[in-house]
Amino acid sequence: MDSSKLDAAAIKFDGTNFTLWEFQFRTMIEGKRLLPILTGKWAKPSADAPDKDRDDWAAANAQVTHWLLAFVHIPTASGLRRFETAHDMWVHLCSVNSQYDASRQFELETQLASLAQGDLDVRGYYKKALHVWTEYDLLMASLTPNAISTDMVKERNRSRLMHFLMRLRPEFEDVRASLLHRNVATLDAVFGELVREETHLKSQASLDHLGHGSESVFAVGKYASSRPQFHQGTSGEVRCHYCQEPGHIQPVSQTKFL
Repeated sequence: MDSSKLDAAAIKFDGTNFTLWEFQFRTMIEGKRLLPILTGKWAKPSADAPDKDRDDWAAANAQVTHWLLAFVHIPTASGLRRFETAHDMWVHLCSVNSQYDASRQFELETQLASLAQGDLDVRGYYKKALHVWTEYDLLMASLTPNAISTDMVKERNRSRLMHFLMRLRPEFEDVRASLLHRNVATLDAVFGELVREETHLKSQASLDHLGHGSESVFAVGKYASSRPQFHQGTSGEVRCHYCQEPGHIQPVSQTKFL
């Protein structure tokens, strides 16, 4: 993947999402086999090292430096330009942003507590939930290095599934009841059924709208064709609309043919 495609696909560090950004950036650099540049294990060669060694390091350092500057917002990038190596930039970012873990945890906890579908469609709601959960899990992993048990992971995922279903809009009540009754276990399976239900609801709404429109046209046509060509006077006699004379209707009005 070239740099332009990486720039388009990457999450940028905006000053608040360091845990998620750090995981993504580190993984990307590892995939490029340049992680030793980032961690400092591939140190800058000494001045008396072979030219090839110095050139190889300089090229690798320049590439990682470029990505670091490209994947952070401009104010952060401006502050990194004073460092000579990508490793120095990385150490600075990690040391400065680790102090924000507590405040970021509070923000994520707040987002988790208020997580709801609102005006989002099912896909948007699902993506929003995954984003918050992923960043929260990464943050917790950095704060508590010891891995949690498999049973705890299952219980956490089930709790999140219940929350996800609970905060759906009312029109999904029927499918929600069905999912709970069948004890569907995974969020991915729930997501698939919710998307199908959403598609069904949209299709039904379109059909209902078309049906109401046809009924309105039919009613107007029926009313127009059934309007009388005469009216009754105050005394109850039939009066022609055309000549206003009593005793006949328009089709037989003599005045009409004069």
